[in-house]
Parts: sequence; structure tokens; C-alpha cells
Amino acid sequence: MNKIDSDLYINYILPLEDALKNENFEKIDFILETIYTMGMDDKTITKIDDILQEATLFSEFREEDYKIEALNLIEDFKN
Repeated sequence: MNKIDSDLYINYILPLEDALKNENFEKIDFILETIYTMGMDDKTITKIDDILQEATLFSEFREEDYKIEALNLIEDFKN
């Protein structure tokens, strides 16, 4: 993992992973809103877009499948 990916993981993906595991929907929404509104470049957003989409779907519909997929994608990102 390069420096940019490492910072992205530590500052955003790790807290999102924690919020997903704990089903803390308020925190999930806050993290997603922060990521989408902070002006991250398109290349970075594209890199984590699948994670963000699954987390968003889990937050909206509260279906376990979305949570599991988001967590699996986070694991892939780490590796």
C-alpha cells in the first residue's frame, strides 16, 4: 500500500470499517458525507467507489449482504 492509500485507509476506510462492523449508521453516513464533500480527487474516489457504494446501500437499506460486501472490499483494499 503506498502512502496515499495508507492515509486514505487510516483516515477514512478504517473508521468506515469500524462503523460497518458496529452498524453505527450515523457514523457511516457522516464518513460517507465527509468523503463525498471534502473535494477528494476523482482518481481517489474511483479507487474506493465500490466500498462507498456498498456502504451507502447498507446505510440506506440495512441489508446484511451490503455490509458483508463492503467489508470484503475493504479487505481487498488492504491487500
